[in-house]
Amino acid sequence: MDNYDYIVVIAKLAKAFKNDGETVGFGCEESSLPYQINIYRKINGSKTYCAAKAWCLWQIQSPLIDSGEHPEVIMLKADHVIEDELGRFPVGGWVRSSPILAVYDNCIFETGNTFYIAVGEGMQKQISAEDASSFF
Repeated sequence: MDNYDYIVVIAKLAKAFKNDGETVGFGCEESSLPYQINIYRKINGSKTYCAAKAWCLWQIQSPLIDSGEHPEVIMLKADHVIEDELGRFPVGGWVRSSPILAVYDNCIFETGNTFYIAVGEGMQKQISAEDASSFF
């Protein structure tokens, strides 16, 4: 890899992880986390949960999605895990979800295997499918 390649990778990382997006009206207060955990359990208690703050919804862009040939893909990326029921992600660590399938109570995001509870204010931004997948 030459210097130009490193610069491109660093620019992609900065765009995906550090550039602010638009503030969204999702997320719950940290004090209401026990209440939100009860809500998720009523929806589907067989899945596990992960609560996180400092989060962003990534709206994935690709030619297939933009043309309508593929359904919209949104993922949650959070910079601070509060609690992960299975201990997959360390407290204070970061997490990126698989595609979101449903949203409940404006703060509970369901994926194929997990419910993510978004705590506090969050952001939303568009990111290319290539960038979203290249880091993980």
